[in-house]
Amino acid sequence: MNALPRVWAADSKRGCLTYLISLAIGLPVSCCLIGSALWLANSLDPRDARAPLVILLFALTMFVFILGGSFGTIYFFTSRRHETLARAFAPLGLEGGNHLLTGHQFHGSVRGRRVDVYIVRGPTLTFYVESQTGTRLAAAPQEQVLPALATFFNNAPLKHKQDALKGISIFAHDPTWGQAFAAHPAVHQALTRLLGGTNFIFRQVHIRPDAITLTLRRTDEMFSFDLAPELVSQWINDLCELAQIAEQLTEPAEKLSATPFEIRIRTGRR
Repeated sequence: MNALPRVWAADSKRGCLTYLISLAIGLPVSCCLIGSALWLANSLDPRDARAPLVILLFALTMFVFILGGSFGTIYFFTSRRHETLARAFAPLGLEGGNHLLTGHQFHGSVRGRRVDVYIVRGPTLTFYVESQTGTRLAAAPQEQVLPALATFFNNAPLKHKQDALKGISIFAHDPTWGQAFAAHPAVHQALTRLLGGTNFIFRQVHIRPDAITLTLRRTDEMFSFDLAPELVSQWINDLCELAQIAEQLTEPAEKLSATPFEIRIRTGRR
């Protein structure tokens, strides 16, 4: 996979820089703590019955200081990051908050469809747009198709003849339905935009029985990434367009239902 060297290079640079920053901060702090502990130990009279209590109080104070400082730093940067991301989703009326410890989530309705967005470390962005398709389909750039994806669909990508989708692999639970979906001109434009671009290394579009999803993983950025409101709006509107097209096609031969896990992972993370 051509993307793997990019991921390795980005992770290596990020890891080295993180190590150096941690060393630059942690080493002086550790020296100060050790020095303070040694000074306190030498200052106390071993015959004083209160000496063990003083040492214990000092240790507890340092523990609270380190723990509180760590969580405070995480909260500060996570809150600031959420404010920045919220500006990209606000024009669509999506609102949210923090997700887990360092992630973010946004929810709302666009074009009459429920939209759920989750952002976690990696980074990994997952957009869910509600759609009652009753089938499964996945689309990804050919060089990014993982063996697990092919296995899930019995290792059989569609042999579509759509020039506009050249370089895109499509896997469908119902090949006939998948061919009809891939033949729609609006699908060509939407998939090209969703799976193109260089700001994220891995991209996949999935049609599930209850939703259409866009998953974006990893960037070349060192620590953060920018999301323009126009780009977010384009992605969500493209997913809404795909959802409308999928629902207007002839129903698949086998009607599928979303699993409880899929429903919970989309709507139950709040």
